[in-house]
Amino acid sequence: MSAKKNTTKVSEIDAHVTNQYDIVRRLGKGAYGIVWKAIEKKTKETVAVKKIFDAFRNQTDAQRTFREIMFLLSFSNHENIVRLIGLHKADNDRDIYLVFEYMDFWPETRFGPFPQKPISTTS
Repeated sequence: MSAKKNTTKVSEIDAHVTNQYDIVRRLGKGAYGIVWKAIEKKTKETVAVKKIFDAFRNQTDAQRTFREIMFLLSFSNHENIVRLIGLHKADNDRDIYLVFEYMDFWPETRFGPFPQKPISTTS
């Protein structure tokens, strides 16, 4: 992967979030938002910061966001669901940041970089 693709645009993240977390790299981007790997500055804990775009754009989006947060909180002790550990309001009053425990799902030291294309299961 080129250095250009691996850079993090810190300008995409509100200052009050970057004041609390050191952003390591972007993990992914989808229709609803972006997720970054980050280090909490006080505790040095590795976390995942998810920015949900337009979470409060309309009533439907606000309800979807609320349901996701409530679902995650209700399963906070479940061994198979990543734990939500923080929330941050965005400066623009439309987006929201969710902070999760970080799950290192692809052990690069054992398998190499995460594949960009699906792995074939046929020989």
